[in-house]
Amino acid sequence: MSWPSQAVGIGLTLALAALPGCARRSTQAWRPAGGAPSALNRQVRNAVDAGDGDLQVREWQRRMATQPENLDARLQLARHFESRQMPDLALEHYRLALSRFPDDVAARLGAARSLRQMSLAVEAAELLAAAPAKKSPILSTLGIVQDELGRLSDGEQSHRAALALEPENDSFHNNLGYNLMLQGRTTDAASEFRRALALQPKSEVARGNLAHALAGENPKEALLHWESLGGPATAHNNLAAALIELGKYAEARQELKAAFATGAPLPEAMHNLKLVSELDGGPASFELSSKPHALKRWGRAFRHWWVRHEDETGAAAASGRRSSTRTVAVRRADR
Repeated sequence: MSWPSQAVGIGLTLALAALPGCARRSTQAWRPAGGAPSALNRQVRNAVDAGDGDLQVREWQRRMATQPENLDARLQLARHFESRQMPDLALEHYRLALSRFPDDVAARLGAARSLRQMSLAVEAAELLAAAPAKKSPILSTLGIVQDELGRLSDGEQSHRAALALEPENDSFHNNLGYNLMLQGRTTDAASEFRRALALQPKSEVARGNLAHALAGENPKEALLHWESLGGPATAHNNLAAALIELGKYAEARQELKAAFATGAPLPEAMHNLKLVSELDGGPASFELSSKPHALKRWGRAFRHWWVRHEDETGAAAASGRRSSTRTVAVRRADR
């Protein structure tokens, strides 16, 4: 299996997935028109009316009414709807802001964010690409959305364009590395992750992604990076997950055995052991002679313990009905 097949398990964040067949909408800035209000217009008005009891919302409404050029009030109200899980209403306020301030980065990023929340990644990419001034946050986010859509070559160009404007931005180096990983260019990806870590040594995102990039060619170093993030059991399991995706089942079994030998209960490792047994036809158990009661203790503890982590995703579905590997994943940066 190639690295691109493991895109989900690398840990986005955003855990990004391609969105085929999205309905297409105009990304032109929305402007009020005469005549009967649209259904969405009525939704906006109803939502605003519903917020009349909120003193802060009423203040934003007052500012918008009396200060048409007050961009901050419009953005604050849009963010309010975002926080209420109402991306369609947030989008309309972001579009209204863009109709007056087309160069505003926050408004354009907010509109793109709302579109993505509505599963409209194509429209988000179009909105970002239409920005009059291609500033680095716009280019970086465009690259992320293009990666979501599987437009990896375009995404690489966008990530590199963002880096050309901010060459010392560790998040941008990480995001370019992630794109290169999706393309199967693990050596180039590792270089970008190392650059991100040189700029920000405490970046867990870049360190986890570097471990993924190294798993095939330098598993010992990959293990060290994962250990620094989550301890021996998690590190051995994560390396096993990566090796399974690479088709290296014997090596994966050794890593899973090492994970169990730590005595730490790790549900992800049990899942991966079951998966590798389906793939290679081997047993779904181990004999741990040095710790004969380890598995028994592990079984008792399993009922009361779960790995806490930021975002658990599979490393990518294997073919057919096969389940995916599990890893304690990290996300890529999304600023």
